Amino acid sequence: MSSHLGPCRLLVACALLSLCACGSRVAAGAGEGGDVVLILVDSLRLDQVGCYGTGSSSTPAIDSLAAESVVYVQASAQAPWSMPSLASLLASRYPARLEHEHWPDRIPAEPPLLSETLRAAGYRTEAVVSHAFVGASHGFDRGFEQFVEIASDSGPTADGVTAAALELIDDGDERPRFLLVHYSDPRPPWHVDADVGDAQVETGIALKELLRIKDDLPPAGRATIRRQYAEAVRTTDLAIGELLDGMRARGAYDRSLIVLAGTNGFELFDHGDLGAGKTLFDELIRVPLIARFPELGAGTIDDPVGLIDLAPTILRYLDVVVDTSPEGISILPGAPRVERVLFAETSRARRLRAVMQGGWKLVEDLEAGTRELYDRRSDPRERTDLEGAEEARAQALAEWLVRFRTTPAAR
Repeated sequence: MSSHLGPCRLLVACALLSLCACGSRVAAGAGEGGDVVLILVDSLRLDQVGCYGTGSSSTPAIDSLAAESVVYVQASAQAPWSMPSLASLLASRYPARLEHEHWPDRIPAEPPLLSETLRAAGYRTEAVVSHAFVGASHGFDRGFEQFVEIASDSGPTADGVTAAALELIDDGDERPRFLLVHYSDPRPPWHVDADVGDAQVETGIALKELLRIKDDLPPAGRATIRRQYAEAVRTTDLAIGELLDGMRARGAYDRSLIVLAGTNGFELFDHGDLGAGKTLFDELIRVPLIARFPELGAGTIDDPVGLIDLAPTILRYLDVVVDTSPEGISILPGAPRVERVLFAETSRARRLRAVMQGGWKLVEDLEAGTRELYDRRSDPRERTDLEGAEEARAQALAEWLVRFRTTPAAR
């Protein structure tokens, strides 16, 4: 993955020029009374999404959506795994502000989630989710009138997710809709029709078993895992295409704000490990973010944004006023540009915090007391730690982390 995405640069440059040259913008309240469909893909690596110029052919449906949408080029998740990432998205709070160090059983009662705010504003609120991490047992059903959980322990779920979402769209309710659709098939086990290549990594192996054998895998075994992952992304994209086609057939596509995002990425041995949640490298926190606004054509936004910005953006688009103070900001096209400082965090394996400003990222290990500094523009794979060579820059970013840890969020 790269923060300078080669083949995408011409598309990015032309689209950005188009947006800027004509002053294209989406006004606050432009979507008042309209529908919102939020499509989330668990563990979706940015380098699997073709519209980001990666050369991948795994996502034709997502790429087709992007061709008529605003593509946010530099979007980050606030956590490297789905549970805290989705909580942060819905609450527009950093995970630490939700008062946890090691993730609790349920989302705290405050602040209100996006679903609760929209339900109070008269929206029918519906969700289809496909993993227990984001299920009702952890409080993610709050604010949803309909909350459908598709079991993920017996094989692929993407087709079932799409079918359930279209059934909700068919319910005949005339109120404006907020529909959250969550796909998780890029997470292991991968029940895919792919060349296994190595008997140790045949299809259907659970992540726990993959982690047990990962250090002993030969290169062919690792290559097989990458192929299986790519095939799981491809089949998820097919299901997303069926959802979008179903919306078109029902007249729901053109009238809806459609947002598609990855909740987090997935490491495929980029830094020697496999899975999600353990580090804050870009393969885990840099995510695709695409928004189709009915009143605006295709374009790109190259400014750094976070999933934490989605709730305030959706609320501003719908002209729904809230009496709480989100930590994200509106990123509607045409919004004033601001210098962003964004954060990400995890406590799943180690207590790590990261601050991102411009093209720089500082990662701090709170238990070991160590720091790593990366220039994501010149070193997109984050291989070279510059903390020693750029002491002043590292210290300035470290001061942001101190403020982040010591400043409580407004309620």
